[in-house]
Parts: sequence; C-alpha cells; structure tokens
Amino acid sequence: MSHPAAPTLSTPRVGVSAFLEHEGKLLLIERGQAPNRGQLAFPGGKLKWGETLTEAVERELKEETRIIARATQLLDAVNVLVHDDQQRLARHFVVLCFRCQWLAGHPVASDDAQAIHWLSPTEVLKRQDVSPGVQQVIRSTQSL
Repeated sequence: MSHPAAPTLSTPRVGVSAFLEHEGKLLLIERGQAPNRGQLAFPGGKLKWGETLTEAVERELKEETRIIARATQLLDAVNVLVHDDQQRLARHFVVLCFRCQWLAGHPVASDDAQAIHWLSPTEVLKRQDVSPGVQQVIRSTQSL
C-alpha cells in the first residue's frame, strides 16, 4: 500500500485526545516531550495512516497511561498552533477530543507521559500549566 506525500509545513496534522472522567476527576498527563513538554494535557497524539479516529484515541490512551477504554463520543475539535522563537507558525494540529469509557487497566505514566494527574474540571480551569485546547474542551462539556 502506498502512502500519500508527507505533510508539509502548510498542512495541518490530525491528532486525537482522550477525555476520561472517573469519580468527578479528569485524567490528564504531564507531557514529557515537545510540543508542550511539562504541561498537562489529555492523553493523545497523532493519527496514523489507515487508523480510524477512535482506534487512534484508544491506542494513544493505552500507550500513555496503560488504560484500556472505548471512545464513545466526539466532544470537540481544537486547533493547536505552535509558534517558534520568532513567533512564526511552526506547526498546526487539529485535535479531535473524544469522551472515553474506562474498561480496564490502572493508570501508569508511559510513552510520552511523565506523570498522571486526576483533577476536577474546576481545578484544571484554574491552572496555567495546561496545554492549549484542554480548557476549551472542558468548557464545551460543561455547556452540554
């Protein structure tokens, strides 16, 4: 099977993230790699060639936290714009956030995650160390 041409700087990348709530707390990871190293984010990553969106979010959640879950609902789409030191646009991601239902596993920071955090939506909205888009997704779920 042939792959299409690699994305260029003028082509946004598709990403996914997992919104997992348990006992009133949201699962967030502390990113261990760029972009957004050290910031809190929903587990997630890039869509792979030939992978469905739900397969991608379930894979990323398992890779980063060892939790097995089912993606049940698309919650929001977020544009993540990453700028370089001269404030030029360096990367553009379109991240689709899915509500997930926990099926099995115990959270352990793995892969790109350097730590696991369980925080209430209110706590997340008050923090400054949160990756772009996380607060947008939380606000959109509060209006559902």
